[in-house]
Amino acid sequence: EQAYRSAGQGNVPYHPRLMVKLLVYGYCTGVFSSRQIATQIHENIAFRVLAAGHQPSHRTIARFRRDHVERFQSVFLEVLQIAREAKLVTLGTVAIDGTKIKANASKHKAMSYGRMAEEEARLKAEIAAIVDAAEEKDSLEDEEFGPDFRGDELPAELARREKRLATIQAAKARL
Repeated sequence: EQAYRSAGQGNVPYHPRLMVKLLVYGYCTGVFSSRQIATQIHENIAFRVLAAGHQPSHRTIARFRRDHVERFQSVFLEVLQIAREAKLVTLGTVAIDGTKIKANASKHKAMSYGRMAEEEARLKAEIAAIVDAAEEKDSLEDEEFGPDFRGDELPAELARREKRLATIQAAKARL
């Protein structure tokens, strides 16, 4: 939070907790692209609740991840470790359930310190791969759609109603 300050340009920055919640939930549910996360905020109630009424653009989401990648990876690792310990998550699945079940705390199931260190290293590598894949997907989408476009906008020639109507009428005439 301390490192997250406005540069004095643009709108007031979104709270880092909001941005981290969107990224973590997106990545845990298989939504890696910043454009897809921004779209999900409009279409998916879970993302909408996490965004708390805010609607950051795909550029804002991508820039936040890029500017805070090391801290984000650290927080993401902590979230995954806590969720895994609580048996709430495996990468790719988020479970929100309050069911209580009898635990098995045998010596064979418990992790040694060495095993925990190995698991942490493995998780760090997976998180780095996820963040790299998200960055690559954003770069490809920036090339395809341009950096300032979501990718679902109307083509420029159809942007005005008159042109849309003329295009539709011409298409109907050809049929």
